[in-house]
Amino acid sequence: MAPSSPRRERQRGFPVSSRSRRDQTPGTGRDPGSDPAPGRTPIDVPGTLPGAAAAPPSLRKNFAARLAADAYVLVTALVAATITARVLGPSGRGYYASLTLLSVLFAQIFDAGLGEASIVLPGRTRASRETAVSATVAVLIPLGVVGAAVCMLTGVVTLHVVTANDRLALALAGVLLPLNLCSSTLAWFLVSRERLVLVALVTALSSTVITVSIYIAVAVVHMGVAGAMLGSVLGAAAVIVPLGRALRQEAISIRPVWNGSYLRSAVAFGMMVQVSNLLVQVTARLDLLFVYRIAGAASAGMYSVALTIGALVGSVPIAVAYTAFPRLPKLDAPDAHALIAGLFRAGVSASLVCAVTLAAITPVVIPFVFGPAYTGAVLPTLILIPSGVFWSGQWILCRSVASRQVAKPLVVSFASSFAIMVLLDLAVIGRYGAAGAGAASLLASAAGFAIAVRYYLLSGSPWRALVPHLADLGLMSTMVRQMLGSLRGRGSSPS
Repeated sequence: MAPSSPRRERQRGFPVSSRSRRDQTPGTGRDPGSDPAPGRTPIDVPGTLPGAAAAPPSLRKNFAARLAADAYVLVTALVAATITARVLGPSGRGYYASLTLLSVLFAQIFDAGLGEASIVLPGRTRASRETAVSATVAVLIPLGVVGAAVCMLTGVVTLHVVTANDRLALALAGVLLPLNLCSSTLAWFLVSRERLVLVALVTALSSTVITVSIYIAVAVVHMGVAGAMLGSVLGAAAVIVPLGRALRQEAISIRPVWNGSYLRSAVAFGMMVQVSNLLVQVTARLDLLFVYRIAGAASAGMYSVALTIGALVGSVPIAVAYTAFPRLPKLDAPDAHALIAGLFRAGVSASLVCAVTLAAITPVVIPFVFGPAYTGAVLPTLILIPSGVFWSGQWILCRSVASRQVAKPLVVSFASSFAIMVLLDLAVIGRYGAAGAGAASLLASAAGFAIAVRYYLLSGSPWRALVPHLADLGLMSTMVRQMLGSLRGRGSSPS
């Protein structure tokens, strides 16, 4: 395909990837969509700013830390899911999963993308880091209070809140929202300094507190759904103080200072990103509410288990995109394009391996771990697993370019996925239940993936840059070995 003009490519919503000599990496003659220089993997692209005093932290180390944290969170989440599934039963599990979903979705809405904006705008030299942090902190509490009220009101309208335990659980979901909003925003401030190792440790702490608290409140004290929600609240609250101390050590002041000029720019960018993030969330999880309303709480309990297992496919791509997000705004266009293509290949390769493995063990694992009552979750899980592969490629491409202030592919591709999913859900859940919801998710993810790839190709980048090969699997295996080695060893100081 002949490359378009830079102006036309920007209108199409993807970073310019011209083949002109001025857009090549100085001294290398490499095109933006090509592989990195010989002997260097995409993860080795340094991205040091001109005049920077020191190289940024290793992407390999940050990725290993993030992947280790995600692996630990997934294990503890499966333990918590097993506890809630066996003790609460399908109906109780369905109500708890729906409440958690509401809290997460409204936290996404009322976050307004300010966390991401505090990374991207300073990274693109649009504002100072100090201004970004202080102005964001100034609006956190009002956003959290309003978000909590809206979350609880929505729960009253959409869910079957009958017993006193149901009402207590709903109130705790409202408390969870501002805590999640605060902890996630403080974590973004550390991510802006590429302190991903420290953020990974805090994430593991939160997951541990949640799982232990859920075990005590649900399995020992028998507090029901309210006990499960209480565990989530305690996990979110437990990390706020450690995050605040870490920010103080980094000399990042979180004193609130109103700055209307910065907030206007941050909201303009952040809302675009956050709308797309919300679309990502609702595309991945909102069908649970459709199953709950149309097929009942028990079917929602089955589908929540399928969603939990299916999410494992995207664990590596999520870590890949998260690790690269603070680095990409600092890179020149050629290195950014090379890094995005390399991340896509590595992430999709890993998701394919994970999908094949999960498909083989799912029919045995689900009844064994969650109990015979959840045998009905096997079919929707097997349908959702390939959906995760499409979602992984879509997420890496779109999230990566969003870090460079190009949010259109993220919005368009996930909005399309969401619209397709909703239409298909309304058509098939009534007849096919959770399996129908899984099929709708698969088709929606495939469509969104195709749209994301099309945006990439319209930028003038070569399609061959996205084709995975054996070297990408070798890179991911190296990352995993490094992660396991860091877990076995005594560890090094965070960077």
